Amino acid sequence: MLGARCFAPGREHISDSRGSIMGYTYVSAYDTGSLYKLGKAGTLSSRQSSLRTGSAGKLELFDFVETEHDLAGERFLKRLWADRQVKHRKEVYRLTEDEVRAGMAQLRHYLSEVLPTELAEQEQVAELEGVDNDEVMIEPSADIVAAHRRLVAIEDELRRLTEEAEPLRRAIMIAIGKNRGITGIATFDKADSPRWFNDTRAQAEHPQLWEQFKKTTYDNAAFKKTYRDLADSFMEPPKKRKFVLNQDLES
Repeated sequence: MLGARCFAPGREHISDSRGSIMGYTYVSAYDTGSLYKLGKAGTLSSRQSSLRTGSAGKLELFDFVETEHDLAGERFLKRLWADRQVKHRKEVYRLTEDEVRAGMAQLRHYLSEVLPTELAEQEQVAELEGVDNDEVMIEPSADIVAAHRRLVAIEDELRRLTEEAEPLRRAIMIAIGKNRGITGIATFDKADSPRWFNDTRAQAEHPQLWEQFKKTTYDNAAFKKTYRDLADSFMEPPKKRKFVLNQDLES
């Protein structure tokens, strides 16, 4: 098993000494030698078993990090390897073994050295959002001036890129027309969009349940939680098609 680290079979989702729920951010290797799948899990052994069952090729655990911030770890790797993702294969990336090892090292540094500061700052901002501010305007420091200039530049670039991207996206969508998609380019498919709950039909067919779940509007969430199978019968096909761009330029 290429570069694998050992883990205890059946290891459960556990808490650390502080009571935090621990999970795993992991990378598994396909037997092709160039494709890797990343993800997060509460229990490594069961997750790896399900991945093998649903995989077309042999898939083995390559490396993992145990952390209470497994989702943040997964998001970090997705950002790090965004340009290496194999589209239409969820969370699969075309990488070398050295790239994966380097990425996992960066992940460990991020989780231990960077993320704690980010979380503390997010908590501080959340607290400040609820504070009654005074009317004082303070003078900026050199660091804040630099941050402001960079943020303005980024916001301007994002607006420019959005304006540039929209006509290109429309051109591809129009080229697809009524077809499902264009091979290697994009899909434009209702099947990729979420279904929606038809509360009007649910009320008409089951008026006795209307009063039970009525608030100012029909409480769809409560209805679906209480009558899961029945609620599923009122889930309608997507109203709109969803455009999914293939970003794998090697396809």
